[in-house]
Amino acid sequence: MQNNLEREFIKLDAQSDLFFLAKDILGYRDLTKRTHGQLCQMLQARTPKSKLIVCPRGSFKSSLGVVSFAIFRAIQNPNVRILIDSELYTNSSNFIREIRGHLESKLMVLLFGEFKTKIDWTQGTLTIAQRTRNLKESTFTASGIGAEKTGQHYDIIIADDLNSPSNSQ
Repeated sequence: MQNNLEREFIKLDAQSDLFFLAKDILGYRDLTKRTHGQLCQMLQARTPKSKLIVCPRGSFKSSLGVVSFAIFRAIQNPNVRILIDSELYTNSSNFIREIRGHLESKLMVLLFGEFKTKIDWTQGTLTIAQRTRNLKESTFTASGIGAEKTGQHYDIIIADDLNSPSNSQ
């Protein structure tokens, strides 16, 4: 980036366009406007409040609907509390690891500043340094089916691949 003004324009684009963030900032290069543009628009729309995405394997639904979308909401509102839930806690914590990798990238740090905190930067939770409120929930929290979350309050709950043969029986 050549100057601060260019960086601010790129930052604003990343905060307002999920497709741009996912493809050009986070590096999901195989995304195309034709295939993924409408999905990104639907995800970033504030209504309807609840959304169900059903796409075949390999269509970037988790890369867009979990990882990119969670980062998108956090750079829009650093006080957001996002629960990432999956059938297995391991899968959710893998998403947290992927998010952490993106937040620690040179480009993201250049655009938004250092995200990493000393107090909450673990395998299952991340609280970003941009947060301005003292909240008990982390910015990103991993969970699995059956995990107790009593007393927790999340602004966004992202559920990915909750159904499997083992838990359907």
